Amino acid sequence: MKKQIQYNTNVSMIKYLFILLILCWSYKGTAQITREKTPDYSLKINRINNIKSYYIIYAQRNDSVFKIVSRKQDNSNNSCKKIEVGKSYLLNLRVIFPLDSIWGFKIMNPLDVSDMVLEEGVTIKIEKSSHYKIYESENLNGLYYDEK
Repeated sequence: MKKQIQYNTNVSMIKYLFILLILCWSYKGTAQITREKTPDYSLKINRINNIKSYYIIYAQRNDSVFKIVSRKQDNSNNSCKKIEVGKSYLLNLRVIFPLDSIWGFKIMNPLDVSDMVLEEGVTIKIEKSSHYKIYESENLNGLYYDEK
């Protein structure tokens, strides 16, 4: 009787070890898949327009277009890289127009606004293709990209 109990225990232990090995192996496979599918948050620069002392930069990620405003600056002695059309960059964007809310309270309907007016009378149109928003980048000075 004792031999049969010991045999059943060994068989059960082998089953549990086998299941544990399968689980470890499947976890390793899903970890690799997850690493390969991490989202790419870089934006591809499609077009750059000049308007007086501003650059209007059109960047794209997947099917979303971002309209980014950057003030012209003299960065000739800067160690930053100049952005180029067709290349991708990791830009830290924040919405600057329209302000949908202040402290969580809705202040306007963004569809009621058609343009944003900057200094020197520069008017920027709000477009459906850029989701009716205008952005600025924290790591962009003029056309120079700071990788930090």
